Amino acid sequence: MTRGEPLVGEWTYLNTVGAVRVDTRATAAEGVLRNKNREWILGYNKYLGNCSILNAELWGILDGLKLIQRRGDAKVVIQSDSLEAVKAIYESVLKTSYSALIRMIHCILSQESSWLLRYIHRE
Repeated sequence: MTRGEPLVGEWTYLNTVGAVRVDTRATAAEGVLRNKNREWILGYNKYLGNCSILNAELWGILDGLKLIQRRGDAKVVIQSDSLEAVKAIYESVLKTSYSALIRMIHCILSQESSWLLRYIHRE
């Protein structure tokens, strides 16, 4: 399935990004929810203080999934430009993760009827 290929049904798209300010090492997680037509639903951000970029990416995914869960959306496409985060989530499907963030992400995903996780190369 290619990046632009539409999915059948009511899917919610979650796009996330973690950001680090180089001079202060302050991190933030940001994201946006879009509908099946890729129209904006809502955006969010969270200041995280000093943490790794991987944790910022995972926080962005987790916070977006919580919003999707509260909205009652059952199908989600997670799109991240962090290959490391995508691999960490997929690899933990096969084994127990020691990361509390990844365990919380999987807990929410287990309650969704369908989900896809895609790595989107930053352009």
